[in-house]
Amino acid sequence: MGRLCRLLGIVALLGLAACSGPHGPTASAGHQSPAVTALAGHQSQAASSGPADSATPPSSGGGCASQRQPANFAFSGSPASSISVCPARAAVGTVVHITLQGCNSPSQAPAALVFLGPSSWIGSGGAGNPVPFKMASGHRFTATFTIPATYVGGENGAVPNPTLPVRPGDHYAFATYPAGICDVPFTVAGGIRNLVISSAVRSKLTAAYAAYRRISPSDVAGTRTGDDHYAYDPATDTYWALANFAPSLKAPPRVLVGFQDGVSWGFFRKVGSGPWKAQVGGEPVVCLEVRFFPLDVLMTWLLPTDAAVWGC
Repeated sequence: MGRLCRLLGIVALLGLAACSGPHGPTASAGHQSPAVTALAGHQSQAASSGPADSATPPSSGGGCASQRQPANFAFSGSPASSISVCPARAAVGTVVHITLQGCNSPSQAPAALVFLGPSSWIGSGGAGNPVPFKMASGHRFTATFTIPATYVGGENGAVPNPTLPVRPGDHYAFATYPAGICDVPFTVAGGIRNLVISSAVRSKLTAAYAAYRRISPSDVAGTRTGDDHYAYDPATDTYWALANFAPSLKAPPRVLVGFQDGVSWGFFRKVGSGPWKAQVGGEPVVCLEVRFFPLDVLMTWLLPTDAAVWGC
């Protein structure tokens, strides 16, 4: 948060906000701290109240979300302003583009642009993730930002501020300092993410498969190339994996026989940072896959989802 604190130092000079220690920036509509009165836009605790109908309601069109506010020199000293984010809805890992126009006090750039989660806000201790931006022309600024897997939550008595997972939902926003000038809502979309199995994950799957079958991990030579799949569902914070294991040639005969009839297949599920939970396959393996895995996971892997075709 050091960079964010340095950015907010500009705001402190303007007398509009402050940054203290590791607690991040200083409150926001939809992301307000309990002590902040809800106003149009994302207000800080230090901001005086402005007209309640001063902001244009958020709108979306062409896949973007935008919000505009008229000039209000008496309230915030700001010119007419607008902020847009494209797309307005995207999954973790997606690159979005933010455009700001006039989101600043006269002759000065916005002090900071931040990505806010459900538990962060514009205000003292509100945190959020800093979004680097650059001047395009005049009072127009642009930013390119990758939706992160985590965000920095507001102060809750913990030092440093908590790092929280970004999960699907509409309680996110992009907002600027000085407070109350520009903010726009953003929705984090769900969607299954197809992942590549690392050697570390493969080892854990092998161990879970061996434990389920009550055999030694040394009895397993590894997974068969092209038969393993790995995915993550951010909506449920759940990892799914499928692998077809090959026996070691040194395994006892009874263990070798146990790899027949579809039992060489392992089905796996892991919630968050918890352990992998395994189940073995059978014949026909498709019937068991459909029962174990969510349909959208199987579709992501381009695997059959209609058990009836297989006579299940």
